Amino acid sequence: IPLFSSLRNHFAVNEILGGWHAAGFTVLQTGFPITVTNIGTFNSLWCDRFSYYSCPDNENTSSFAIPQYNPRSNPVTHLYFDTSLFSQEPIGTFGNVKRNFFHGPGFDYTNLSVYKQFPLGHDVARNLQIMLQGANIFNHANFANPDSNFTDGPLFGNVLAVRNSGNTEAGNDANGDPAPGRTAQIVARINF
Repeated sequence: IPLFSSLRNHFAVNEILGGWHAAGFTVLQTGFPITVTNIGTFNSLWCDRFSYYSCPDNENTSSFAIPQYNPRSNPVTHLYFDTSLFSQEPIGTFGNVKRNFFHGPGFDYTNLSVYKQFPLGHDVARNLQIMLQGANIFNHANFANPDSNFTDGPLFGNVLAVRNSGNTEAGNDANGDPAPGRTAQIVARINF
């Protein structure tokens, strides 16, 4: 972090304000794919309760250009997409909805670290490092995928949760992205 030359001439000010480093990154990512399902309804008369993704028993849509909404704009329902475009397929037929044809809410977050090394003696290799680390420093809510089961009635199309750290749609990926809320820690480390 740069310091004005007039401040670097004062020993105490230079020791306190000089030598600080900043590091960080920002992630901007699209959401995970959404598969609109029809769990519990077998109108095609072809699938049964043991058929999952291999079952073409799905609903109809009048448009594959699905309007998407901001879940924050309606605090009651948190609707993410236009659910009126979907309808139940007639009995004995297959619907036309494809698997994963649009994406859920994207996520973004910024992680930042600020640190300084204080020398311990004349050897540069030995030092005390003080670090302040912050994850999701702007405390941006990153929403999970909306309810994509057509037969869930009023919940269909609504965002019901935020994405927690390490969540994927399978729920077992521990990659740590994104952090669910702002977290901060202070670290002290002796390097020798």
